[in-house]
Amino acid sequence: AFAQRVAEAFEQPLTLDDQTVDLSAGLGIACWPAHGADADTLLSRAEVAMYAAKRRTAGPLMYDAAFDASSAQTLSLLSELRHAVEHGELRLYLQPKLALDDGNVVGAEALVRWQHPEKGVLGPGYFIPLAEDTELIVPLGQYILRVACQQLYRWQQQPASAHLSLAVNVSSRQFEKAGFVDEVEQAIQTSRIDPRFLKLEITESLLLENTDSVIEKMLRLRDIGVSFSLDDFGTGYSSLTYLKKLPLDQLKIDQSFVRNALASSVDCA
Repeated sequence: AFAQRVAEAFEQPLTLDDQTVDLSAGLGIACWPAHGADADTLLSRAEVAMYAAKRRTAGPLMYDAAFDASSAQTLSLLSELRHAVEHGELRLYLQPKLALDDGNVVGAEALVRWQHPEKGVLGPGYFIPLAEDTELIVPLGQYILRVACQQLYRWQQQPASAHLSLAVNVSSRQFEKAGFVDEVEQAIQTSRIDPRFLKLEITESLLLENTDSVIEKMLRLRDIGVSFSLDDFGTGYSSLTYLKKLPLDQLKIDQSFVRNALASSVDCA
């Protein structure tokens, strides 16, 4: 009952700098002596229950031994991922963007891979969902942005590649941070790049709440030359209203619509 009151307290909107902020809380509960006889065990199992609550988008959730198998693996992966972020095991891979008329490379999208010391190169599906669940997505995103700006700087020092743009995915958690605009500006200034060639890719989930705040941040960054792309359009809460309201430069239709466009008349239409 106490945990439920805590969860309900978090659900009350807050006002910060004239902006309404909505919160939610995942709470994990472990009880003595049923779930452990000492503090370390109880705290560990409460954390296991908390991650289970976050995955289920539930409020309070009592520890269950059935959580252990998946949670032990999750906690181990989380520890490894923290180490990877802190020790530079993440790598930037570039996916070229081609012009349809002549096939020339006009830019690239920055994709993150994990150079795991034992498991080799791991794709984002292996670790990005965990990073998003545990707030690690913020330092991970900051790292990718810095490395991408450094890559842009190298391109801009060579006449043959100075025209190339680079797109970087930005998570909702990263974008919603109060200092996000300042972080982008600092990355641009530190790397000494022309910001007109930096493109930030956002997803529709960012637009579900606080649309006005999102637009305000986008406009501030556009004022210094940064452009924006809306990713995965068509799979979520797609609305043409977004296209009217948002200062977008590019729309990326989700691959599920275009993957078979050359073979399927329905997809083509």
